[in-house]
Amino acid sequence: MDKVSVICLCYNHATFIERAILSVLGQTYEHIEFIIVDDASTDNSRSVIEAFIENRPEIKFLPLTQNIGNCAAFNYGFSHCTGNYIIDLAGDDELYPEKIEKQLDFFNTLDSDYGVVHHDVEVVDEQGELLWYHFDKIKSNFADGLFPEGHIFETLISKFYVSAPSMMVKREVLEKLGGYDERLSYEDFDFWVRSSFQYKYARMDEILVRVRKVRGSMTDLNLEKFNKYSQSTLQVCKKAIELSAGNLSKKAISDRIQYEYRQALRFRSKAMAKEWVMLARETDSVNWQIRLFPIVKFLL
Repeated sequence: MDKVSVICLCYNHATFIERAILSVLGQTYEHIEFIIVDDASTDNSRSVIEAFIENRPEIKFLPLTQNIGNCAAFNYGFSHCTGNYIIDLAGDDELYPEKIEKQLDFFNTLDSDYGVVHHDVEVVDEQGELLWYHFDKIKSNFADGLFPEGHIFETLISKFYVSAPSMMVKREVLEKLGGYDERLSYEDFDFWVRSSFQYKYARMDEILVRVRKVRGSMTDLNLEKFNKYSQSTLQVCKKAIELSAGNLSKKAISDRIQYEYRQALRFRSKAMAKEWVMLARETDSVNWQIRLFPIVKFLL
């Protein structure tokens, strides 16, 4: 029987971490390895976790004494896990009871070229009130309303449409990639690009995770944090170009550049706006003087 490792990352999630833990303990699938990594929370997350798991020796708790960031914290948890399949669970999200059983059953119907299975998610606010369903919100990004599956490397570069909390990943994928890139500020985009270049993605049209949108998300970024995120995105785009040996379609990189330069405008980031214009010039992926014209006045 396949073992599924759930790596739960906690950083200042004291308010929600019990719900996350209970959602794993309440799974209909039994062969689960459960690892919790606390990334040196500054609230009382650690004491909440310790009290909750006191009589549950089957849960591995790995408290860190220094904050090392999401990518490194996940890699630390991954180095302690033994499952054939991996789920990266945030400490403020919750799994539906049948998530692991259904997702693993679906995975087992696929050929060996598939490395990731993802699905729809329910997005709620801090009080648990429904905000939206992920697939409903993003389906307008695709002309036919259908989400690509299989080899989706270029699609993932141009559009963010896979919900990271929904993913179940084969262990071999993370091993081949060397885990998350700890040099980056966030893991999602880099993982999507590097994994989809080598493995196929499959989609389930079911809602199996509740994702909580809390303060501190991308919509609440200040300029300093935005620049770090944007710089990471820029590095991933350059990785994608290198991976494809320069054969990445102009449309894919153009769509990404245009989206990111608009984000730079939104955050009034001259530094990152210039970086995206430079990448547009280097790749000749957009007519930057025309399609990026709004940035020109901003940079003067």
